Amino acid sequence: MYVDGIPFLVTVSRGIKFITIEHSPTQTTTHLKHSIIKVMQLYHRAGFKIHTVLVDGQFEPLKRELPNIVINTTASAEHVGDVERCLRVIKERARAIMSSLPYERVPEQILIELLAFVVMWLNAFPSKSGISKTLSPREIVIRQKMDFAKHCRAQFGSYCEVYDDPNPTNTMVVRTQPAICLGPTGNLQGTYNFFSLRTGKTVRRRQFQEMPMPESMVRTVESLSKNGLAGELMFANNKGKLYTWNRSTSRGKPTKLQQNNTKFPTIPAELPGIVVEQAENDQAADAAHQQEEEANDVIETTDLDREVPHMAFGNRDQNLDTYNDGDVDIIPLDGTTQEQLIADITNAQDENSEGSIGDLLAEMDNVQQNINVIIDEIDDIGGTEPTQPQTRRSARSTRGQRLTKTYEEEYQMLHINEHDNSHREVKPMTELEITEHVISVIFTQYSLKAGLSRFKEAGEEALKKELTQLHNMDVFVPIPESNLSDEQKRKALSTVTFIKHKRDDRVKGRVCADGQKQREDFTKEEAASPTVTNESVFLTGIIDAKEGRDVATVDITGAYLHAVNDHDVHMMLEGKLAELMELVAPHIYRKHITTNHKGQPILYVRLHKALYGLLKSALLFYKKLSGDLKHNGFIINPYNPCMANKHVDGSQLTVIWHVDDLKISHKKHSQVTKFIKWLGTKYTGLTVHRGKLHDYLGMDFDYSTPGVLTVSMINYVNTVIDGFPELINGIATTPAADHLFKIREKEDAKLLPEDQAVAFHHTVAQLLFLSTRVRRDIQTAVAFLTTRVKETDEDDWGKLKRVLKYLKGTSKLGMHLTADNTPVVKWWVDASHATHVDCKSHTGACMSMGKGMAITLSRKQKINGKSSTESKIIAVDDSLPHILWTKYFLECQGYHHRPSIIHQDNKSALLLESNGKRSASKRTKHIKVRYFFIKDKVDQNEVTLKYCPTEEMWANVLTKPKQGRVFREFRSKLMNIPTDIPIEHVDPIPSTLQNPRKNNHSNPSVQECVGIRKKSTNDKNKPWPLIHLGSALWDPNKYVRLLIKGVNRQIACTKSYVT
Repeated sequence: MYVDGIPFLVTVSRGIKFITIEHSPTQTTTHLKHSIIKVMQLYHRAGFKIHTVLVDGQFEPLKRELPNIVINTTASAEHVGDVERCLRVIKERARAIMSSLPYERVPEQILIELLAFVVMWLNAFPSKSGISKTLSPREIVIRQKMDFAKHCRAQFGSYCEVYDDPNPTNTMVVRTQPAICLGPTGNLQGTYNFFSLRTGKTVRRRQFQEMPMPESMVRTVESLSKNGLAGELMFANNKGKLYTWNRSTSRGKPTKLQQNNTKFPTIPAELPGIVVEQAENDQAADAAHQQEEEANDVIETTDLDREVPHMAFGNRDQNLDTYNDGDVDIIPLDGTTQEQLIADITNAQDENSEGSIGDLLAEMDNVQQNINVIIDEIDDIGGTEPTQPQTRRSARSTRGQRLTKTYEEEYQMLHINEHDNSHREVKPMTELEITEHVISVIFTQYSLKAGLSRFKEAGEEALKKELTQLHNMDVFVPIPESNLSDEQKRKALSTVTFIKHKRDDRVKGRVCADGQKQREDFTKEEAASPTVTNESVFLTGIIDAKEGRDVATVDITGAYLHAVNDHDVHMMLEGKLAELMELVAPHIYRKHITTNHKGQPILYVRLHKALYGLLKSALLFYKKLSGDLKHNGFIINPYNPCMANKHVDGSQLTVIWHVDDLKISHKKHSQVTKFIKWLGTKYTGLTVHRGKLHDYLGMDFDYSTPGVLTVSMINYVNTVIDGFPELINGIATTPAADHLFKIREKEDAKLLPEDQAVAFHHTVAQLLFLSTRVRRDIQTAVAFLTTRVKETDEDDWGKLKRVLKYLKGTSKLGMHLTADNTPVVKWWVDASHATHVDCKSHTGACMSMGKGMAITLSRKQKINGKSSTESKIIAVDDSLPHILWTKYFLECQGYHHRPSIIHQDNKSALLLESNGKRSASKRTKHIKVRYFFIKDKVDQNEVTLKYCPTEEMWANVLTKPKQGRVFREFRSKLMNIPTDIPIEHVDPIPSTLQNPRKNNHSNPSVQECVGIRKKSTNDKNKPWPLIHLGSALWDPNKYVRLLIKGVNRQIACTKSYVT
């Protein structure tokens, strides 16, 4: 980081929220190495061990210098996002302090000490998103508290007379000297740093007296600014280009408000009758104090090559002080007493990761529901509440709220951001460079300023079109600023504006409200909106195909804007947005536009409609749509509030919706057309699609074959594979090997770097979205991978690649669902006993109304079973809510079926579930609640239990990985496809031919090379057997190169199919 051309090294530790800052006049490899070692020693004294360091690309040479830690460098156009946010907070604090000072220019040493002062106080307070709500980062690492009585005696930049102790004392040498306060050093005694106005050096004193600031002292400080450093504080990156946020403020000359901002406003600028000592003219005083200054550990501002550079951590007198943000994974060193250090920290990470599947499902559902995408402005690292992922991160993501790790975590990540620059000239970034930099770090679309700079007139027209639509739909009601109270102005929402270049070459503008301030007024439950479930979509789709219904899909453009806001919500349009709003309807908005303190136009409006971004927008639209349907005679299904039915012309008219995407079905084409016309009278801007093929909720529905619903997600599969950071070479015949559930011990496992772990989490979430909809054949592998997102190692990475290789060879597979003439709901429920590393079992269940499984489940059980019988009872108990829901849902749809049939392959479990107490014993008493609940449902004639042999237990493939023909047979039952389907031909590619655009994150591990068997010495002369690949045979008696543990070996296998 460069501030007014002065280089600084900034580090941020995750989780602890502790930062360091060091003046770094040189950026050689040796100097940077020593700086990082000092940071590592600081954490080592606190009992932590640095495991991974995320740095900019210039730190690449440090990989050779520091072999004991992982140095993870970013790409050329990237920076470490956590540090970027840290720099912004430091900038805000530093500029706030500078704006309160009367100086137009300050010396370089004052600027250096200012940043160290800012960092020290950022570390002095607990972070809301840190590992402790009561202990500050300073207390955790430095183990010292700040004392108000000792460390808050004077403001930074104030004028003080500091006391000297001349030796001998019986002389006429003055006992004080004028100085500028640079803040406390942070030691236990309460020593302060001062900038001496006599010598221009930094001195440390404990005794001083704060005085009013005379004008002569202001001129003295400005005259000592040899380098001409102004108080604007321009922050630049490693190329000397200014950050975007530098242009938001301009210091200039102090305003009248700033000139009156003094501690003693009633005292004249110069004390009457007293001539203030002028340091620059007092050469005798300089000579008298020179030797005394050197004896008191003076730090000279011109000594750029001093042995100990200025580093700010926790104690500035020990060259130590810091900040806070990000996640830190840490390993406590042996012998440290963490309980004494922090007793209030609890382990936030679920040890068994049992809720991972549900969490990821909720995350994916939220991605579909939340059309009002909002990116929060990050203006306080330690205090703001995180919002949504981006993946950005990665994800951030990515970014949902990350789980804060505690001291019990396994490794520590330290973020470092240092920008090398051979010159100190600060060059402003062009608008294009600003845009590219912001996008590479945070955004996936353009902000208002960047979008207007890039698209110019096209961007303005896109925003004007968006604002015109909002105006025409009566979204805004302008309000005079004078009619609003201070509290209403404070709560007025800001706008979040996006400009995006669409794939059809259109420029699209979107204006949203930043609903963050509403979080203090509404709970999550009050603002949540229901959405249609996947099970409902498939069940109704099967019914549509069985009855030969006409199907239409409808998208309501600007759906939320049709709902009236039920709360008094105000929003402020500022700058360019207010100007464009005025152009839309000058006679309405012009008279209400005022200016802020920066001279920018502002416009206050009341939100009459549910604008995108409001917390309750989705709920308000749901209430309106469901209310309109009820008024039209529809009845809401009580087991799915996003489904409504109405009997029209002797048949059922069904409507399901997911936010603003509707699917309508009826036996007669005319009735569907009539409903769409009625819908058009209530909502403008409908996009209607008719026919046999429909794209609905990311899935392709095909009703071309009578009585059959075909569902596929071919494009989505290709998107997942293309978006993976590694090139997927070759194909796999099954999604997982037999060792899927095996995990290495923690001491033997090699955890993935953070960026690779984020990519793993992102891809697993994509596969979870895919497996719960169409690709049921990968559901078992994905269910396991969801339990590994918190502690991902290289083996997990290999297992994920195995799934992608399988998808690459079967990307065109889909489901074919049908219903029998006398439909009976059939369930198959199974469990694999003690499959997981913690000896918990795995549940698998599937349901069919004819051919193909409409509903499937694959999940880790939450409790341990002592036997396979208990595990299967637990599996039925886990599946029973879904079984009963399906029965009740279909009954409310008007389909009264016989009791649902539950197939099991364990007779002991069947006896316990059917007979209850008669088959119970002391050994089974601890699970009696579960099988008695099942027995009650059997007695109530809601379910029927039936035995089936193991080879016909189709849910077995959802409990454990299968191989070969067995897997293909089970897959054919799940998806109603032929058993032998040829795998898409992909010639094996040598692993050395990697795509240069993708990063090869890690070398293959033993478990990554799944399915490769080594030949023993006894078998070296025996031919390899033929291997079944779909309907073809794989002849392994030819050759191809495969990568095993990073070594190219010749292995007998084929290059083409043979029959």
